[in-house]
Amino acid sequence: MKKSLIVSPAPDLKKSLDFYRRLNFFEFESEGRQYVADKEYIIELDSSKHARAGLKFFKKDWLDTVRQLRTLTEVIRIDNGYLLADFTGMWIYLVESMEGVGIPVVLEKQSGLGSIAGLSLEGISIAQMNKIWKILGFEKTMGDETAGWMSIKNDDGFTISLMGANACPHLFFNPSLTYFNGTDNLDVIQNIRTLNIPFTEEITAFNKDGIVDNVIIRDPGGLGYFIFSD
Repeated sequence: MKKSLIVSPAPDLKKSLDFYRRLNFFEFESEGRQYVADKEYIIELDSSKHARAGLKFFKKDWLDTVRQLRTLTEVIRIDNGYLLADFTGMWIYLVESMEGVGIPVVLEKQSGLGSIAGLSLEGISIAQMNKIWKILGFEKTMGDETAGWMSIKNDDGFTISLMGANACPHLFFNPSLTYFNGTDNLDVIQNIRTLNIPFTEEITAFNKDGIVDNVIIRDPGGLGYFIFSD
């Protein structure tokens, strides 16, 4: 069971599913909920009018964690657990359940966006952002709180990159999934063009010849995707 997943609002589920089908994401249902996945990263398409882009975590009892979180930020009770926002404003759903989302056997399938590297968040202070993620069980794997970037991971294998202020010379949407495709990224970008998926931004800042070698797209619910070369 996967106990860490992404939530994307889907006010028009057909539009959201069309977006992900064109990009060759794996699609499945579980317990009456609609999901798409790229390898081990699962996205819940939430059609609720109250849905917001964010992350959802599952655990039997969040009470001790919530006590710690309340020293840093507001945490409210919801029907099946708790809700808070991190220092980027992203919503975090803490669901009280021993079960997460069942992982289909075919979840090794890779989408048309290439090689997924995890989720990215941008905030004023990495050190401040990381206070919440430490309480939620994430540990540093690369980078540093005092630098412009730090990577963290939980025991479910979910990776988050924390980006500091003014570290990224492009648009940023919290949260965004990140892909690193190296020299293959130009082919991935061309494939997205042929699918008639609009680019939110075409980025040339990292290329000395002014070539568009990185792009940003967003799904119908606003979830961001960074399609980068490295």
